[in-house]
Amino acid sequence: MSEVASLPHARGAWSRYVIEALAGPPRDLPEPPALPDRVRRDEDVQLALYVAQELHYGGWEGVDDDWEWHPALAQALRPLQDRFLAELRESFALEDSGEPLSTQLFAAARADDSPSMSSWFQRHATVEQAREYLVLRSAVQLKEADAQAFLMPRLRGAAKAPFIEIMCDEYGSGRPGRLHSQIWARSMAGVGLSTDEHAFVDQWPTEAMAILNAQTIFGIRRSLLAAGIGFYSIVEITSSIPMRRYQRGFERLGFGDDVTEYFAEHVEADATHEQMMALEVVDPFGDTRQRRADVLFGAAVCLGLDGDLARWCLTRWDQGAAA
Repeated sequence: MSEVASLPHARGAWSRYVIEALAGPPRDLPEPPALPDRVRRDEDVQLALYVAQELHYGGWEGVDDDWEWHPALAQALRPLQDRFLAELRESFALEDSGEPLSTQLFAAARADDSPSMSSWFQRHATVEQAREYLVLRSAVQLKEADAQAFLMPRLRGAAKAPFIEIMCDEYGSGRPGRLHSQIWARSMAGVGLSTDEHAFVDQWPTEAMAILNAQTIFGIRRSLLAAGIGFYSIVEITSSIPMRRYQRGFERLGFGDDVTEYFAEHVEADATHEQMMALEVVDPFGDTRQRRADVLFGAAVCLGLDGDLARWCLTRWDQGAAA
């Protein structure tokens, strides 16, 4: 996986504004475009957020690192991020029943009525659809746990140690080549795809970018720490069983361990991680009314945005389409 990449192609006024800004030296910027009313499914806005927020990760080839926190860019982007957050709060919510948060999170995962992409994939996916699945999820998986790593220095108390233990697993427990992002890259290579982190940006739909964009905002804003914890808890709680289905789907298509290793790894690891996140991280962390509300908000966003991507994929795949 390369560390930096060239800026992608713009898809509209907002992404063009960001890309053209980053192509030059840090400086004052002209007035940004008008804010759209709805941004969650706006591919131009989601690409603009993705391009700008990539500065918090590996950056872009030829882009000055000082853009990361340059006041002109931050001032232009803040209203866009705020509009995205406001729409997420409007669209996704879980009411606090007063039960332990762990109980509520497991119940929310069970009650989620989004279509099951993994069940469909296990039974029906073609080779091209399997490749497309890897491309779509690469927006998140080639950065696996990086967005959540922003949360670590902000945690205090009993929740911090188990959270770091989970993160240690995500990064291979100190073993070279065992980072989960690298294992995902091997799956992509195994089906003949580029493992460059940005190779498929121009192919990602809004729904693929929105998941990473939300995670990143939760990670870089300390005020959203609890939402980030809630989001990540659902990632772990909803992972193990779908991973088994994806593994079986790839095996049905004739792929070997080089492709299925990632999924086999997560069947076992996430069965443990879900319990640790819910019982040892979320429950002790959610010790105030506001934290509880934000944890549930983050969890609802994770379920909702994953559902958006599942519906986008299955609408295409039911018609036999793939990129």
